[in-house]
Amino acid sequence: MASSNLMVGLEIGTSKICVVVGEGRPDGTIKILGVGQAPSRGVRKGEIVDFETAMKCVHEAVVDAEEKSDIPTTAMKSTSRTSKM
Repeated sequence: MASSNLMVGLEIGTSKICVVVGEGRPDGTIKILGVGQAPSRGVRKGEIVDFETAMKCVHEAVVDAEEKSDIPTTAMKSTSRTSKM
């Protein structure tokens, strides 16, 4: 699998933090390779109120996603796109 086809999503919520690792396919679909989760701390009403604590939770979710997908974060290219729902 080419690393350029890897996609990573991050959701920082009030109750949990999720990281999803996927692989883009030639037909435009995405195959989910792994999902990592961690309880959310340092976030209140959708806002980060304790950055250091929230970052530790993000790290826990990333490690969980790495273990479940067998893809190390070093293979993931850093790109940033945000969306509001």
